[in-house]
Amino acid sequence: MKRILLMAIAFGCVAGLFAQTDPSFLINHSRAGLAEIGIPVDELYNRYGRDNTALVDLYQEGMFSPAMEIRIPGSAGGKPSLLVEIGWNEGWTVSRITVTDARFRTDKGIGPGSTLGELRKSHGVDRIGFGEGGLVAGVDALDLSFMLDRKEVPQKWYATRDPALIPDSAQVVKVLVY
Repeated sequence: MKRILLMAIAFGCVAGLFAQTDPSFLINHSRAGLAEIGIPVDELYNRYGRDNTALVDLYQEGMFSPAMEIRIPGSAGGKPSLLVEIGWNEGWTVSRITVTDARFRTDKGIGPGSTLGELRKSHGVDRIGFGEGGLVAGVDALDLSFMLDRKEVPQKWYATRDPALIPDSAQVVKVLVY
């Protein structure tokens, strides 16, 4: 009886987490909140409002690399919630999204501030390696990469690249949506 009660409570907590996921902060295939891969930049302005956006040049690899910083009211420290890279595809469109705001979560509650252990348990991790200027854990089923804080990476990992050496306590600092 006690076991059934504990299982019911656990299920209720998980169900409550999913029910509380605000769609405007949901990360999933090709989208983060209202930002979506492939939509025209003008549509992104309409969704977030010009007052919450700033056009920037990331100047990647020495070339013009337009992007839009999106500040959603309530973001920590006034930092951008999203960095949306812009590409040309029969018009200026969203090509990649970087999520730094901890309010953004997958349907299983993973986002900036989560741990690698939580990511491993909820979605699984297909690979861990260097990419996009840092250490990332890739989840192929979601088409997402989770940038990890490298503070807890043991020196031995750099020689072996064994994903098991990256501790579960490593923290997700960004989520990259392609």
